[in-house]
Amino acid sequence: MLLRRTQSLRRPIQRCISTRPSGNGVSEPRQYVSLYNYATLEESELPKLRRRLLGGWKALGVTGRIYLSPEGINGQLVLPQNNASALAISFPHIFTSKNIFYGHLLPALEESEVDHLPFSQLTVKIRKQLVHDGFEGGPLDLQESGYSLPPELWHQKLLERNEMDDSSTLVLDVRNFYEHEIGRFDGATRIMVDTFRDTFDALDEILDQHEKEHDGQKPKEVMMYCTGGIRCEKVGAYLTQYKGISNVQKLHGGIVNYMRFLKEQRQAAMDARGHSDDAVEEEFSLFKGKNFVFDQRCVGELTESEEVTDDVLGRCSQCGESCNHHINCSNVMCGGLILQCSKCASNFWERAVKHASKNLLR
Repeated sequence: MLLRRTQSLRRPIQRCISTRPSGNGVSEPRQYVSLYNYATLEESELPKLRRRLLGGWKALGVTGRIYLSPEGINGQLVLPQNNASALAISFPHIFTSKNIFYGHLLPALEESEVDHLPFSQLTVKIRKQLVHDGFEGGPLDLQESGYSLPPELWHQKLLERNEMDDSSTLVLDVRNFYEHEIGRFDGATRIMVDTFRDTFDALDEILDQHEKEHDGQKPKEVMMYCTGGIRCEKVGAYLTQYKGISNVQKLHGGIVNYMRFLKEQRQAAMDARGHSDDAVEEEFSLFKGKNFVFDQRCVGELTESEEVTDDVLGRCSQCGESCNHHINCSNVMCGGLILQCSKCASNFWERAVKHASKNLLR
């Protein structure tokens, strides 16, 4: 397998900042926002809504990606922090504040340090589905998809489930395998799929196996999570409407919202103690490792994932050493994400340079 160099070697560090510095030479702090809402929209009205979103949100300095479909809206955005409240009330007929999840606050930097935003512009695209599910068994009522738990209740419920070793409660990570191979909640069952469209078939196998191990009984409860919450809505609808599972609990806002909860808990603990205790903070989180992100939102110098704890859950695809860093396979027949440690990356690069040098000398 031919591998590219790791991104730490082949790409400059991105800056998550505004390209419009204020008058004092310092850029504005910017807020990362994810939002989604399954709300029925008329397909014929989507082009008009697209134009309204582009006009209204560009005026707020928004950059990012928005998807519209007859199912609703989904997006990942960055905008000036001072405009976040205006965004939340801008289109009340398609989403409300409960559908908005605030991620990292991207710091203000000096004008000389301004590089580029994680999104260069605002794009709004129209799709048939917000998330392609590949399900052909019938309609899914996305308003009937189980219950949403705020992060603090999710944390407590999962903690109790794990302490009791309650296998009758099934905890599902409904992301793709390369996402949860570097980070996941304690006790989660991983759905091993490349794309979301394969999730329902894989889920059937997991449920069949659960029944075999529990005398033919369905899970008494299913707890599930994904990155931002949008995939859980479809999985929840499938479980309640086609698999006969009525007690479905979804982490509201997904891992992104749980990370915000952790940040608030850490700040409260620091205020109470007067100092930070990293060891205590690491132990508190029930999510271990990194949160995989797709949009290169500049969460670190040498990674495209957000570190929640310093646990390394993945393994290098070449040597098997602990590794949480993804690269893209450069084989044009593959191109998939794989894990590669820094040692293997360095060894491969040295061999590639030697091979190229020999060819040049021929």
